Amino acid sequence: MFTHRYLSVFLVGVSMFGLFGFVSLADAEDTCECYCNIEGTGATKYPDESTKVTSSACQELCADKGYSVATCAFKPNQKPQYNVMCFTPDECTSQGGIPTANGSGTQTQPGECKQGMFYCYPDPSIRKETTLQVSIGGLSVTGDLGEYVSSAYKWMLGASTTIAIVFLMVAGLRWALGGLSAEQVGKAKKTITNALIGLVLLMSTYLILLTVNPQLLKLQVPAFPLIKPVSLVGEGSCGYLKGVWGTSPYLVKNGAPYDSPYSAGGDPGKGYTVANETNEENCGSVADVTKDPDGNTVVDDMTCTFDYCATEGQKCFTSLAGGQCVGCKEIISGNQFFTPSSSICSSLSLRTTFVGQSPQIQQCFWTKALYLNTADFSSNYNTWNDGACAMLIIDCKNIQKCEDYDTKAKVSNNSASVDLEVLVQAGMYGSVNFGDKSLKTVCEEDPCGVGAKTGKTCSNSFNTGLGLSLEALFEVLSGNDCESL
Repeated sequence: MFTHRYLSVFLVGVSMFGLFGFVSLADAEDTCECYCNIEGTGATKYPDESTKVTSSACQELCADKGYSVATCAFKPNQKPQYNVMCFTPDECTSQGGIPTANGSGTQTQPGECKQGMFYCYPDPSIRKETTLQVSIGGLSVTGDLGEYVSSAYKWMLGASTTIAIVFLMVAGLRWALGGLSAEQVGKAKKTITNALIGLVLLMSTYLILLTVNPQLLKLQVPAFPLIKPVSLVGEGSCGYLKGVWGTSPYLVKNGAPYDSPYSAGGDPGKGYTVANETNEENCGSVADVTKDPDGNTVVDDMTCTFDYCATEGQKCFTSLAGGQCVGCKEIISGNQFFTPSSSICSSLSLRTTFVGQSPQIQQCFWTKALYLNTADFSSNYNTWNDGACAMLIIDCKNIQKCEDYDTKAKVSNNSASVDLEVLVQAGMYGSVNFGDKSLKTVCEEDPCGVGAKTGKTCSNSFNTGLGLSLEALFEVLSGNDCESL
């Protein structure tokens, strides 16, 4: 009984809390910057410049003053200055328009626009002529939609009248030739009746249009205000949006992704405009985007992130800890910005360069080799298991036979530098994966092509998934040779 009584009280309490909790959540309402619509003055902020109110309070504030709401701006891009109908005089002129309130030529202040901004109507003096592919009623070139509609109307009216008269003539001929055939005479009468009805409707067009709307008789299209182009840019790479970043030769040449339409190879000055730009070393820093490539204003609160590094072979990695430019050799287990992986490591490979005809290979790969991992194996195995990145460095002028891969190819990172033959396992059969490259994989790939030059095949017989077994240790100590077969 004691237990049930307190359980009942508890459930009632939870219900009451839930009820009031839901009521308070339902009553909660986001706040906005309130602007009232005042014709002749422009969108005016109430109650003051800094106070935000709820949407319902905004309605009441403006109604108390006898105004409607221009906008309740929850976000910066909802403010009156970003209304696509509102232009500054310069913006309107650049679009080939006239800044007015209603297209009449009188520059009065619209109530929904920020003070000093107006509707923009096409300038009638700037008439763009269009050549019609098919002339209508003798009209082949026009710059006025009303003129086009008027010409089309007159042509269709004439064509329809001609067709109706032709039907009358055909029906009269059928009646005359039908003789005593009641069927032919009946068809002729029906055709004549339909043609006469059509003619009456055509001749009544004026009366019909006058009844519906007298303005339709003028065949003039009313003036419509222009729409202001405003760019919306999601957060992205500053280098991509600008097309170039920094002053160092590497960044000027590689300052944007290959797929950026604003890259350095294109027309200069065609990228986005970025304000408060930082120097080229600030990986992870954020900047404001202000203009698009056509010079149109980008709405407030649009930003980009600098994500390039001034040194070839480095990439910018960001996290809650900030940003950091790192290269292949710096990526070890326990890194605060990322977990080492095959994809991350391979993206940090350097371009193959040539000294004469000999390639110099610098490939970054993922590995769990103990020599190249600084994590404490005994106390933090999970971190060690993440692996690390290492750079495979091969100067092909030193690789004259398959056996040279053993000691003349080097693997290094900030933990150690070892001969390739020390790495005996990578992606082997079984459940243990020690990394993406080893002496076996490199030997059989033969990146320097020495096997083809000598007419032999580079091969490595080491093939085990036993982990760090005595067999593996013996292979390392004895030298797990890459052999010419």
